Amino acid sequence: MIIHKQVDLQELSTFGLKASAKYLLEFDSHDDLSEVSGFVEDVQLPSMTIGGGSNLIFCSDYPGVVIKNTSSDISRHGRQKVTVSSGVVWDDFVVWSISQGLCGLEALSGIPGTVGGAVALNAGAYGTTVKDSLFSVVLYDIYKRKLYSLTTSELHYGHRSSIFRENRGNNIIIVDATFLLHEKLYLPNHPKINELPYDQRSSPSLLRKSILGLRGHMPSVATNHYSGSFFLNPIIPNKLAGQIRVKFPSILMRPFDGRHQQVASGWLLEQSGLRSTRSNKFYFHENHANFVMNESSGATGKDLSDFIMSTQEIVYSKFGIQIVPEPLLVGEEFWRGNVFHQPK
Repeated sequence: MIIHKQVDLQELSTFGLKASAKYLLEFDSHDDLSEVSGFVEDVQLPSMTIGGGSNLIFCSDYPGVVIKNTSSDISRHGRQKVTVSSGVVWDDFVVWSISQGLCGLEALSGIPGTVGGAVALNAGAYGTTVKDSLFSVVLYDIYKRKLYSLTTSELHYGHRSSIFRENRGNNIIIVDATFLLHEKLYLPNHPKINELPYDQRSSPSLLRKSILGLRGHMPSVATNHYSGSFFLNPIIPNKLAGQIRVKFPSILMRPFDGRHQQVASGWLLEQSGLRSTRSNKFYFHENHANFVMNESSGATGKDLSDFIMSTQEIVYSKFGIQIVPEPLLVGEEFWRGNVFHQPK
């Protein structure tokens, strides 16, 4: 285990707000976990685990211990099961699985962050989500000093949500995850994939190449300060969806379940006139209205909070639909049991 003091968090979150933490702990094996517990207990400070920081924004200084898994372990068990450390870069895992002749993750190619972050948020794209292939996870309770396993059904997955997001998971570390993959390619039922010519989706490697092509309009988190899609696609009742469609026939939505529709936040933002516009230290990207870019090295959590609330009010006043941020926002409001403005 490696201990860092007074850590700059700006480069540990792809959105890049100015923030720091008292401590950063890096571990790379199960054997380090008892040391992690001992340190957290000794300093008597809050703790939280991070991955690649692509869906996490520190909105103020963190008065505690940030924990990061740096292990790169991947192991195959039998023909279809693979256990991977939570610290492995997600897209590296996708590449590895294809190299092993395993299928099921191709549509998730190019998603930034780590395996742990993808598991925590149920990352998804093009008709596929992490939970579709996830078999189980190994977790560590810092205060109880206990390793234990949960199956996928016990993680209470929803749209970009899980028990980790609901409970904020401050005392829980995702140590590793086991996936049940396939030896045969099964194509997700998604319009973008269905439209691909056969020779662009006939093998795992070709499908991955096509998915990366579809994601080509997205700015790189390596060279830009942003967190991918910023607002969750809202889920609304069928009755409200029907009322809105009468007024806005071109609205982009698709069935979520028998009683709800899921609306594209990017469409809502674009139709609200926000695409390519700037507001204080942030702007909506010209390629996609739901990419919120941070163009200031001095932007603060208060700046972002004001930006979020202004955007929510603009969209709600036009459509009567409430949108909420997708990234986990960590700041003073979080310590008081709240998150940044989410309309009720």
